[in-house]
Amino acid sequence: MHCQDAQELYSDYVEGKLDRALNVSFENHLSDCATCRTEVGQFRSLWEGLEELPLAEPPAFFHENVMSRISQEQVKAEEASARKRIFWDWSALLRPRSLSMGLAALVLMLVGAEVVQTQRASLGPVGWVVSLVRPVSTNPVLDIQSAKWEADAQGGGTLTVELRAKAHTNGQSGTDNVKLLQGTTVLYSGAVSSTESAIIRVNLPKAPSADELSLSISEPGSENAKSVPLSITP
Repeated sequence: MHCQDAQELYSDYVEGKLDRALNVSFENHLSDCATCRTEVGQFRSLWEGLEELPLAEPPAFFHENVMSRISQEQVKAEEASARKRIFWDWSALLRPRSLSMGLAALVLMLVGAEVVQTQRASLGPVGWVVSLVRPVSTNPVLDIQSAKWEADAQGGGTLTVELRAKAHTNGQSGTDNVKLLQGTTVLYSGAVSSTESAIIRVNLPKAPSADELSLSISEPGSENAKSVPLSITP
């Protein structure tokens, strides 16, 4: 067995997934190769470190946004069945050809966990995995179905907005980026589909005034945004 072949088996060896014959061949190589033996030890430490990482608390409405995004991608996949399917083999991140790639994978995982908790990407959760070509819209418009304010006993309350993006002018369903603004402060940023309503809930320390709330909508990848005032009902 050569070093290049052995490096492809680091992950399976550490997990105990190699069959008996291959495991014997792999360990024979390790007994003769100090470099691979050292790398396997370091890879095992890396693997154990990943197992000890704490679970990240998902952001609010993460499940709802994931399921909504999955539904959108399924519709688009059916409309464009001739497109080549793109898959990301996540396990490949843990099958490095060198230890440096393994360390890079760990850094990416840690950074990714932080990003999920602090930022809603314009493509939504599934957009990190797969990005499909979208039809161009010339006039993105929001369909605001409801906007309600529910006060609490402390003087603040919860703002709940239900909306969806209208179909694009070419008749195709689409997804647009939406920001909920209080003046210039961004209260929410995410993706809204024309095929399924999205519900935004934001806790505020006090009731917003009638003229300070607005929604900004734009196409993915576009810097041109259209602002829509938001009127709320108590």
